[in-house]
Amino acid sequence: EPTPPIPAAPAPALPTAPAPAAAEAVPAPAEPPPPATDAAPPAAAIAAAVTTPAAAAPALRIVIGNRPSWIEVTQADGRVIASGVQPAGTELKLEGTRPLRLVIGNASGVTIEANGQPVPLSPHVQSDVARLTLD
Repeated sequence: EPTPPIPAAPAPALPTAPAPAAAEAVPAPAEPPPPATDAAPPAAAIAAAVTTPAAAAPALRIVIGNRPSWIEVTQADGRVIASGVQPAGTELKLEGTRPLRLVIGNASGVTIEANGQPVPLSPHVQSDVARLTLD
């Protein structure tokens, strides 16, 4: 029986969780709406910010094949949004303001999608380095 009281130590964690719930339940009429509103608007604002600039900041998906690849993605304002050697099997999901300039080393093993559409790299590859701009 001394062993059961030892597991009882996690029990205070359970009352701790209900205690905040009870505290929230009491001020529920006054406080939960503002926190929910505060939490909801930032999430909504973030979703709106991501959705609104979707035309200006399209999703870019880069999948690194069976060997490491060096990538650099620069957005319209010159800010680099991704750079460096990526291990084989890596998948990057990026957003940025178009046009996006891409430089990809070991390009033969990399696939790219912009807004869910495949982007052929072969026309942009010289010496296994692809250089392209997505408008």
